Amino acid sequence: MIRILVYIILAAVCLSSCFFSDDDPLLPPEITDPCSIVHDTYPNVGEDSCSWVLNVMRNFQPPTVLPSATDTGGQLLAARVITDTSEFLFVAGGVPDRFLGTPCTWWNSQRNGELPLSTVSGIYCRRPPVDPNEYSLTFDISDSLKIYQEEFRFRVRFEYGSIVTGQTVFELVDTDDFRFHQLHENDSSRILSGLFEATLHNRDDPTDSIRLVDGRFDMRY
Repeated sequence: MIRILVYIILAAVCLSSCFFSDDDPLLPPEITDPCSIVHDTYPNVGEDSCSWVLNVMRNFQPPTVLPSATDTGGQLLAARVITDTSEFLFVAGGVPDRFLGTPCTWWNSQRNGELPLSTVSGIYCRRPPVDPNEYSLTFDISDSLKIYQEEFRFRVRFEYGSIVTGQTVFELVDTDDFRFHQLHENDSSRILSGLFEATLHNRDDPTDSIRLVDGRFDMRY
């Protein structure tokens, strides 16, 4: 029994020296001090926000490619956005609950209970300081699988901007400017998916427009 106790004590001393010494800490520095990594890129981030920002840096970077089109009922809404001077990718997606402000609910696609239409709606949530911008796209599809739009509600709408620059709103003026491709509905599985492209105009400046190309969506209603 004494010999067993000696072995236990020696093992405890070894474990303590192996894992809890100053030279070889149990936890990596990014866990014990995430600011040591975050401040290399974003020196102005407060210490209470470093863990959140590090998570965003590692797992929620802005998109660099469009996700592949799917027809499985997954939550997918994405497109390439072409402006007069540049282009960027819109891919709806969320982030962890923000450390400031209200959480961003990034997916709200559903079947409308009042009218025979399905709403496709997604948000690319802002992720400061990695990306302060937020983008959102909403459109409605009728039961005849065509774009549905009314004058004062149920309008195709794309918004983007930041808290600093403000939001710019683009809307569909002519329903012929919104075209679906390979639109497919599976009634038994309640899945609606397809490809799309559209030309939208600035709500405050009709001479300003954007094009959504290579659009794709997938939803379950």
